[in-house]
Amino acid sequence: MVNDSYFGFPGRPQLEMIISEVVFFFYTIALIGNIAIILLPLLDERLQIPMYFFLRNLAILDLFYTTNIVPQMLVNVWGKDKKISFSGCAFQLFIDVTLCTVECMLLAVMSYDRFNAVCKPLHYMTIMNPQLCRGLVTMTWIIGIINCMILSTYAMSLPRCENHHLDHYFCEISAMVKIACVDTTVMEEILFALCFLIFLPPLLYLLLHCYSHNSLYLKVKIMPRKCA
Repeated sequence: MVNDSYFGFPGRPQLEMIISEVVFFFYTIALIGNIAIILLPLLDERLQIPMYFFLRNLAILDLFYTTNIVPQMLVNVWGKDKKISFSGCAFQLFIDVTLCTVECMLLAVMSYDRFNAVCKPLHYMTIMNPQLCRGLVTMTWIIGIINCMILSTYAMSLPRCENHHLDHYFCEISAMVKIACVDTTVMEEILFALCFLIFLPPLLYLLLHCYSHNSLYLKVKIMPRKCA
């Protein structure tokens, strides 16, 4: 059994160079932007507040996420040998699942930070103290790693019956499930359940804080009119 997976754009080879050039351009911009976001709070003491602490962590996630996918994708698009080793594919899948989960949870944490900054400005720095900020970020990584260990390990253990051709440009979990030669109903149900438990609560949390923020904004805007 050959532990290689093949992918790319087999149906439209004429688009490979165009797509790769566009991807490389935006990847370069993403690198510069994220590195700038990471470095600026370290160079300016005025930016060393919880908001920029979380923003810096989000930039690190985006930097790792794009670097996990784009370079290998460009190598396969530009080269004739469009394949990746089994270990490389597993590593890419583990990183992808972990970072996706962490980013989702981190966005919910950032919404909580903004809620305190807007609704409780006088107590903001006391509530969002450094210990709490570090603890929240650590919690997101723990949840991401646990989710990765469950989903990625199960996906990589599925038998593929010599089918190693991915209809995708990187080793993503849904693409790995599709090439399995067994019934993947259980895997799909587990995937759906974990996605529901991990991604829905942060989304609802974001919407709740957006609603609270807008309600507070409208109240502040209406108050001068009532006083007049």
